Amino acid sequence: MACSALPWWESWLAAQHSLQAEAWLRIAKRTSGIACSRPGSRRSQRLRRTDVGRRPYESQRTAAVPPDLVAALTGNARANAAFERLGRSDRYGVILPLLKPRTPETRARMLALAVARLAAQKYM
Repeated sequence: MACSALPWWESWLAAQHSLQAEAWLRIAKRTSGIACSRPGSRRSQRLRRTDVGRRPYESQRTAAVPPDLVAALTGNARANAAFERLGRSDRYGVILPLLKPRTPETRARMLALAVARLAAQKYM
């Protein structure tokens, strides 16, 4: 399917998101002559927000340590020390998997795994 207008894409998503498991997008190159949205534009921001009900992840620069991770690290001195030694990129590597799960159960499993890996020094 070809999508040249945001309203068409949004209506297709609203009608099909529960019926379709995925949608393949063709992204035009800047020099192709095809009008399309550019990264960072309002249109591309709206397209990311309509990703079948999912929000875009926080960027590495703005990502805060989630409160449940802070609480878990407070209860595990070894994991907390390992987390404190990590640089920004490695910290984001711990945080990002906690932003992806769709269910609280999956998030709890990912949190437990992150703390166990930190305690075992596996992020170093």
